[in-house]
Amino acid sequence: MTSRTALVALGGAVFLSGLDQTVVVSVLPRVVSDLHVSIAELDNAAWVVTAYLLGYTVALPLIGRLADVYGDRAVLVACALLFAGGSLWAAVADGLWSLVAARAVQAVGGGGLVPVALAAAGPRRIVALASVAAAAEAGAVLGPLYGAAFVDTVGWRAVFWVNLPLTALVVAAAWRALGGRARDSAARVDYVGGALAAVALLGLTVALSSGLPPAARVAVGAAGVVAAAGFARVQDLVPRELVRRAGFALANAANAIVGAALVVALVAVPVYANVVLGQGATEGGLTLLRLTALIPVGAVAGGGLAARRARRRPSRQPG
Repeated sequence: MTSRTALVALGGAVFLSGLDQTVVVSVLPRVVSDLHVSIAELDNAAWVVTAYLLGYTVALPLIGRLADVYGDRAVLVACALLFAGGSLWAAVADGLWSLVAARAVQAVGGGGLVPVALAAAGPRRIVALASVAAAAEAGAVLGPLYGAAFVDTVGWRAVFWVNLPLTALVVAAAWRALGGRARDSAARVDYVGGALAAVALLGLTVALSSGLPPAARVAVGAAGVVAAAGFARVQDLVPRELVRRAGFALANAANAIVGAALVVALVAVPVYANVVLGQGATEGGLTLLRLTALIPVGAVAGGGLAARRARRRPSRQPG
């Protein structure tokens, strides 16, 4: 398989995982109606989106290390099976919390596809890395419009049913693109750090939601803070010398701010278009697309600029 074909296959894997980050945004009103979610539970419906984002975030560093130890192909197949299994569960879910749990399982598989694809793209090929990242962002950008197309034609459950054949195609296409990286069987997989990260993110998210009494939210939030402190102390998922760098901290702070704004827009704009403006699901997806269409373009352009800078730097002589 040529490097270009491999890149397309890997991009397809992360595009599919990114697509399901936001695909439920435009179908959420129909989900709420079909699953008979009461007005008192409307806040809980947001967990259909939140569960995927949490699982996706936790999976990224941990599964990246698993791929180092067990090989890209084995981890790709495991992640694809999780993603497909979560999609099947979501397609037949008969209640809100069943759908939330299915989305969490789906997210671990979908999020795990990203680090495998990034590692296989090659750390020295900045443009390739940017292209894979752009594919993930393109999926998230197009998700609401993609979901709207299903809602307006065959129903929201088809969004998850169609993932089964798509996942099989992605795995078949990406299989030959993987396996070239040497395994690092001596590497340690930080399961404790991964578990603490999951508890910290879940606890802090639940504490910020409005579905629990104040005392319970404080207790859950405190548990999240303790888990976060424990993660910072014992984790081996992110190199500590990297964490100490000011540039790394500033870059992550900027990403957190931009990411928070983007997630709010991805969720709020289609809902606003549907509820306030009275637009259909497709019109809401198109409204959001006006805001986000250039994000994948920016990822590729940034990769190109970074590659040029990296090529120039070794030629400089110390003055």
